[in-house]
Amino acid sequence: MSTLEETPTRRFGNETLDALTNDARRHVLAALAGASGSMTERELAAELAAVDRDGDAESVGEEAVESAHVNLHHSHLPRLADAGLVSWDRSEGAVSPTNHPLLDDGRFEQLLRAGADEWEGVRACVANEHRRAVLDVVAARTGPVSRAAIARELAARDVSMSSSPDAVHSVEIQLHHVHLPKLDDAGLVDYDADAETVASSETDTSAVSDLLVGA
Repeated sequence: MSTLEETPTRRFGNETLDALTNDARRHVLAALAGASGSMTERELAAELAAVDRDGDAESVGEEAVESAHVNLHHSHLPRLADAGLVSWDRSEGAVSPTNHPLLDDGRFEQLLRAGADEWEGVRACVANEHRRAVLDVVAARTGPVSRAAIARELAARDVSMSSSPDAVHSVEIQLHHVHLPKLDDAGLVDYDADAETVASSETDTSAVSDLLVGA
């Protein structure tokens, strides 16, 4: 259960972020983006099976398509529909894109093109509420932000703790040893441990994160 309050700078909620931190679901969105109109569940399942086997949809065997269809129907489409990213007619087995603002953003294609290695760091970060909160804080500021200031902000947002000096210090330790190194390694922030400051990154990976988190 989340203990951090959602913030006004958050562009998309957790359902949207969670729906996108999965390669198969992003492949579904990519297939729909390249199609004219809706696609059937069967067509999408064939696309997913082909991706898994580095082939094309027409050359994939029936067993592989059926396996992909089960995952699509019971896992991926429900999450994408709940996030408002697809319109899913279960009775007809038809899927189409929605008018979700994410799909109209020019950076959306960049998110879909992100390779597995590039996406892995982003996925690990945006799937973690505390790292998303760090990105919220950094994106809302101009220039570097002190680690202590981020710790105070996160402690204030956490409904499970007080904003006492001890609580803030505990958050800052977690930032220094866990969250900030991971965000820096993923190219999402520039963390200067010596200066104890954090700044926005200008990498392509950061642009994908900005799209999701809301910069």
